[in-house]
Amino acid sequence: AEQRLQPQVSATGMPSAPSRVTIAAGGTQQREHDSDADHLGVALDAEQAAKALESEAAGTTDSAAAAAAHARASEQRRAASAAYERASRLEPASAEVAYHHASYLRSFGDLLRARQMLSDAALVHAEEPAIASSLGYLLLSERGAAGAAARRHGLQVLTRAAESGAWRGGAPWQHPVEYLSAVPPPPAGGVRPRGAYECLLSPLEGAAADLAAEAAAALERFTVQTEGIARPQGGWRELDLFDVCGLRGGGGARSRAARLRATCAAVRAAVETYPYVQGALFSALAPGTDLSPHCGPTNGRMVMHVGLRVPHPGAARLRIGRPSSLDDDVQGSAPADAAVEVAWREGEGFVWDDSVCHEVVWRGGGGGGGGG
Repeated sequence: AEQRLQPQVSATGMPSAPSRVTIAAGGTQQREHDSDADHLGVALDAEQAAKALESEAAGTTDSAAAAAAHARASEQRRAASAAYERASRLEPASAEVAYHHASYLRSFGDLLRARQMLSDAALVHAEEPAIASSLGYLLLSERGAAGAAARRHGLQVLTRAAESGAWRGGAPWQHPVEYLSAVPPPPAGGVRPRGAYECLLSPLEGAAADLAAEAAAALERFTVQTEGIARPQGGWRELDLFDVCGLRGGGGARSRAARLRATCAAVRAAVETYPYVQGALFSALAPGTDLSPHCGPTNGRMVMHVGLRVPHPGAARLRIGRPSSLDDDVQGSAPADAAVEVAWREGEGFVWDDSVCHEVVWRGGGGGGGGG
C-alpha cells in the first residue's frame, strides 16, 4: 500500500513503441515491417496488439470489458511467443531475430535465456550495435564480486563493437541500438540546456500540480513496464497518454480522456506547439526500485521528464553515464568517465538524451527494497 500511495511519478515524453530493428550490412536501423512476410513480423504485431489491449483494459472502469481485454491480450502474448520461437528455429543465425526475441524474453524476466540467445548471436554478429548494446548492458547489470566476470565480458562486448565503428563519433557510454552518425553527440552528462525546450517545459511545469493529481487518481490503471530492467519486477509502471488521450486513435479514448482532462489538454498543447512530439507517458517508480543500466533505442530523439510527485526528494536519481555496477571494480579515485546523477523535483523538468547509458539508483531515504 505504501508503494502504491507514494510512487515516484513523472510525466515522460517518449516515442511510441519502436518499429522493427533491421540489421543489415549498412548498420542497424528501425523500420516498419510487413507482418505477413515472416514469423518475426507476426511476433512483433502480436506483441504490440497485446500491449494495446492491456492499455485498453487499464483505461476502462467496466470490469467485464477489462477482463475481456486481458483475455485477448493473453491470446496475443501466446501468439507472439509461438511466432518468436518459430522465427528462432527457422533463422537461428539471424541477429535481428535474436535481438527481438531476447528483448521479449527480458520483458517476462527470463534473463538467463535472453543472455544465452544474445551471447550466441554475438559469436557471429559481435559488431552489430543491437546485439552488442543489448548483451553488453545485460552483463553490466550484474552486481558484486560474483558478477565481476560478467561485467568484464560486458565491457569487452561494448569495446569490440565500438572499435569496429558501431558508434563512431558518439559520446562516452552512448551505445544505442540505432546510431545516427549525423546527430551531434550530447553534452557531457547527457542533459540539454533548457533554453531550446522552454516552449515545452514551461507549460508542463505550470500544469504539474494538476497532472500530479490526475496521475495519482489514475495510478491503479498504470501497467507494468515491460523492458525487464526493473528490480524488483513490477516496481516500474506507466500509463501511455497518447493512447488515453486519443492521439493514436482507438476506441474508448474519449471516455478515458475525460478522466484526465488537464493531462490530455497539456499533452495536446505540447503536440500543437511542437508537432514532432512522438509520445507521452505517466511513469511511476515504487520506492527502492532500481532500473538496470541500459541505453535508449536511438540517438534520434530527446526525452523530457517533469517531476510530478516526489515523496522522497533526492532519494531516487537518474544516473547518466558509467554504470554504477562498475564502481565495484574501481579502486581509489573516481574514474575519468564518472557518471552524472540527476534528482527529480516536483514541478521541474529537464531534457536529456537517453541513448547514453542510464539507470535509476537510490541515495538515502525511500530506498531499502520498497519501504518508506
